[in-house]
Amino acid sequence: MFKVLVAEDEPKSRGALISRLRGILGDAALIEAASDGNDAVDKALRVQPDVIFMDIEMPGKNGLEAAAVIKKQIQTVHIIFLTAYARFEYARSAISVGAMEYLLKPYSSREIIHVTG
Repeated sequence: MFKVLVAEDEPKSRGALISRLRGILGDAALIEAASDGNDAVDKALRVQPDVIFMDIEMPGKNGLEAAAVIKKQIQTVHIIFLTAYARFEYARSAISVGAMEYLLKPYSSREIIHVTG
């Protein structure tokens, strides 16, 4: 079973991404949700996802901090950062923690399909 974690603090954005992923991946995928960085770390360590869609700006640990903790424990996880901020420092930090992709909001379903493909 393909396992996905969506870590996004905005409920509408989190729900919209989960709906898009459900449409792309179908019912065969397990999709978990986290509302902040601390919750993302806890759920990632419990679920052991294949892919994490991680917002950068979140309460508690931000997405970059959470990703660093998760990557140390689950080296094979693919992390895709989602952010509304086109800041070079964020992109550079995302690379340093082993991100697979860095998508700017709003992202398209085509971009989601590409990164989950």
